[in-house]
Amino acid sequence: MKKGCGLYNDASEVVVDRLQLLEESEACQQLLKEAIIEGIESGIATGFNAEEHFKALKAKRANG
Repeated sequence: MKKGCGLYNDASEVVVDRLQLLEESEACQQLLKEAIIEGIESGIATGFNAEEHFKALKAKRANG
């Protein structure tokens, strides 16, 4: 607990901080769920070569 380190003045500050982190985490989870649903609903990609795409990504990463 951060209280012993002097970052919080009392237990209520710890609770408030943890609740804020929980809310941020839940918001991120919701955004991820929405992105997954959007991807699923977009259907199967056509004209997409996964191997070529992967090679391009690897080359881009190697070149900075």
